[in-house]
Amino acid sequence: MRDFCQVGAVTSSRVESIRPRCHTVRLCDHDDELIRVLGEYAARGLRDGDVVVVVATAAHALWLDSFLRAEGIAPDRARSHGSLVSTDAHQLLSRFATKGAINRAAFHSMVGGVVREAVSSGRPVHIFGEMVSILWEAGYVVGAVELEELWNELAEQELFSLLCVYRTESVSEADDLPACAEVCRLRSDLYGRAPPGCVPPPVPILEELRGFPGTAACPAGARRSAVGAVRDWGYEHLADDAAFVATELATNAVVHAGSRFVLRLACLDGTIRISVQDRSVTPPMPKSTVASDEAGRGLALIGRLAKLWGYELVEDGKVVWA
Repeated sequence: MRDFCQVGAVTSSRVESIRPRCHTVRLCDHDDELIRVLGEYAARGLRDGDVVVVVATAAHALWLDSFLRAEGIAPDRARSHGSLVSTDAHQLLSRFATKGAINRAAFHSMVGGVVREAVSSGRPVHIFGEMVSILWEAGYVVGAVELEELWNELAEQELFSLLCVYRTESVSEADDLPACAEVCRLRSDLYGRAPPGCVPPPVPILEELRGFPGTAACPAGARRSAVGAVRDWGYEHLADDAAFVATELATNAVVHAGSRFVLRLACLDGTIRISVQDRSVTPPMPKSTVASDEAGRGLALIGRLAKLWGYELVEDGKVVWA
């Protein structure tokens, strides 16, 4: 996420081709809050038809099932369809960490294997992880920070979003504040009551990423993602414009590129940036139209709504942004 370019500037294809990641840290005061955060995170992904990987303690996994059932979601059915993947955090952690010492190769083999299998479905992947919290609470603070770094390394290889949780009281000890500050630096965003000394960067970057298979129904999904993101970020007044831009860019990817695409929504210092990356290298060309035309006006209208728009050719296609 630190590779994000200043909004409004024409970014280089080198930077745009870097796979973005969404690595969020959430601080929870108590178990009830943790279950709610986990439940809402999982339920949202499952309702969107995505893959949700939950690396949680056995107790929290059971509570998650109860939460999902209360929300009208059958966890067993979701697992049978490959939409919900549940892995015991203690067991997975024991396969690559011993007394807080992380085996990097084993991490990429064990955890990477779980992630790669989920990503191979072709659907967006959302991961909830408690392993960092387990390490931290056991006193292996250095190991927890190293694990956060390894998650970021894995995110450079595979496309997924990650939500890690910590207990607020466990990261509030004065001796741990330097490590807490390092965790803040490694993540894309931080939510919760952060202790003094563990603060976000001065210019927060918010980002959401979703992959789509390129079918006729995808522009509607892109529209929902755009509206949900800008509203979550507190920019309700931009929801309609964001919905239109995301829908048009997604429609162009489906109709003209005929390929799967990735929608990237980002906010930097109050400016929203929306981009779609598809597999075509054909540049987008605004058409001369009149008011009565039913098609072909999308880019012209985007030009009126957005401060700037443009495109970059990348290694395996192009990125169109506004």
